[in-house]
Amino acid sequence: MINELIIFEYFTSQEKLNREHKEIFCEAVSLVNYIARIFDRHSGFKKIYVLRNSKLDILEGKKINFCLIDKNNSLENYMKCFKPLTKMILLAPETNKIYLTLAKEMRKKFMLLNPNNETLAKITSKVKTVDFLIKNKVPCVPFLKNQNKNSQIISKPDFGAGSDNINFVNDIVKRKGFFYQKFFSQEKGSLSMLCKDGKSILLSCNKQIVKKTKKSIRQIGVIVGGAEKYRCELDILSKLISDILPGLNGFVGVDIIKLGGKWNVLEINGRFTSSLLGIEIAYGEKMIEIITNYYVNRILCKKTPKLLKTKTIYFDELAN
Repeated sequence: MINELIIFEYFTSQEKLNREHKEIFCEAVSLVNYIARIFDRHSGFKKIYVLRNSKLDILEGKKINFCLIDKNNSLENYMKCFKPLTKMILLAPETNKIYLTLAKEMRKKFMLLNPNNETLAKITSKVKTVDFLIKNKVPCVPFLKNQNKNSQIISKPDFGAGSDNINFVNDIVKRKGFFYQKFFSQEKGSLSMLCKDGKSILLSCNKQIVKKTKKSIRQIGVIVGGAEKYRCELDILSKLISDILPGLNGFVGVDIIKLGGKWNVLEINGRFTSSLLGIEIAYGEKMIEIITNYYVNRILCKKTPKLLKTKTIYFDELAN
């Protein structure tokens, strides 16, 4: 088996960079850099290839090889040069089905270390995710189909990345590609887990930092380990999710909100999320070894380290 890894992140590997959403772009750069570093330090991979636009900075690492993309060296040409069945970690936004489309294409040649296509088809669509969770009796936030004058209403894109394009609206008007939910001001969090064949281990229990304006609401940061006191509850929820979605594979992030004393699912992200950036400080280096070992050997550790201290990450600070 080829003992090499390709890290393919969508935003940072384009020939023409799109920096329109600065926070999302900077988060992508930081996340890819960190993934490359931890696999360089801890994994058994002999070589790690990172696909990156030539205008962006690169890292130094014993095993890290940057494949620099420009008008003379296209992404497509690099893909042709890689050996078939080389392991690949894909990071891409759910927006406009980009993640799902790329996953299907990459899986034709590479050993993709992401959820399978059937599972991605469910979880990259927020509408399909909620329908599936309701059908399988997993607590989640339902759609709002009728006007509720006593509640604030938010609209969300069916295929969207994170909290991008989540806005407050006055009326429920049928709009292609969007759906509506009641806005809840209660505590919001997330959990990170490793999944394999219907099994999972809970990695981190986090608190989300959100910013609300008159027009929109968005996540601006995360406190890794900030929801640790709820670990027992979140462990049960994580196992419910992995049990009904056996095609989940590797690092998975789940956005949650506490309603009526119970944690409810908002969405499921079948890829590395920004919480990874704080896991080592919050839970120690052993947690990183557990993650990297899974991607090399596909072994789920039975016991994870305890919280050492919380780590707060603000997305706008990643640009500095």
